[in-house]
Amino acid sequence: MFDILTRTIPQLSIQVTSTDTTTGETSTRDIPLDVPAEQTMTPAAVVNAVQEGVNGARAGSNGSVGKLGSDTDEDTSGPEVVLTMPTHEQWLDSQAKMITTVPFLTLAGSAELPGTFSDGSPIPAETARRVAKHAKSWTRILTDPATGTPVDAKAATYQIPENVRQTLIAKWQACTIPGCTRRAETTEIDHVVPFDHEHPADGGLTRFGNLHPLCKMHHQAKTDRKYSVRMNRAGFVQYVFRHGLSTEVAAGDYPINAAHAKVFEELQRQAAPTSDPPKSTTRPAGERWHGDKQISEGCPGPAAADGQAGWVKNTPLA
Repeated sequence: MFDILTRTIPQLSIQVTSTDTTTGETSTRDIPLDVPAEQTMTPAAVVNAVQEGVNGARAGSNGSVGKLGSDTDEDTSGPEVVLTMPTHEQWLDSQAKMITTVPFLTLAGSAELPGTFSDGSPIPAETARRVAKHAKSWTRILTDPATGTPVDAKAATYQIPENVRQTLIAKWQACTIPGCTRRAETTEIDHVVPFDHEHPADGGLTRFGNLHPLCKMHHQAKTDRKYSVRMNRAGFVQYVFRHGLSTEVAAGDYPINAAHAKVFEELQRQAAPTSDPPKSTTRPAGERWHGDKQISEGCPGPAAADGQAGWVKNTPLA
């Protein structure tokens, strides 16, 4: 419920009920919370915003009585925080979205490797299979067999396709600027080299070597040229700040995915047939064995005919 509360801050309001002690009439008014829609709220920030709104509602109520000069007394009852929740399907779907990564062999029941949430938290294999069973969509992610890090995804458009976004989220897990812990699934995707809208093939491609997640605040800071971003080698983002300071951020290794690659390789090795059948200890006279060497005179090919090349006996040069 708190997740829903913090995601709908623009629709929160404080409802103040006032009772006139002379007439007994009750009036109700709503005071919206003054919280920017783009601001991400922590539990403490939500509590503080609500408390400030309550104090402001009480002060406003008392002040209005004095200005009007009314001879009646108003008894302001306890204010309530009102949450207006949208009910349309798109909003509800976005509230319930959950991104999980599950090894293929775990889905197939051939391994018990855990899945992971988008922040890297593990999910028991049986639970991961149950989650995948009810998923609306699946995205295939290719990973490096040594490190388990997602390796590639690309598109020809400026808009980030869902499969590319999901692969980037799985790779970076969080905003790439040093010190920021904003989860990648709530960030924006930044083109390191700006996308060329007139000639897409000339630069700024929507592919792994040019994409990384940045939260809205740090993405805007990059747009305002407060720092620059480079990606000189795969899997590393370099930030260059003022006064020549720079730092590199690398995508982490994923031991679960690396273990999955080893299990997959072992299963393939066990299922692979042997290259050569075992040789018997006896054979009929004159029968050739696999691997025996023969000279051309012993096994001539077809003779040349009708202009087609064919086998001819070697003639020593004089």
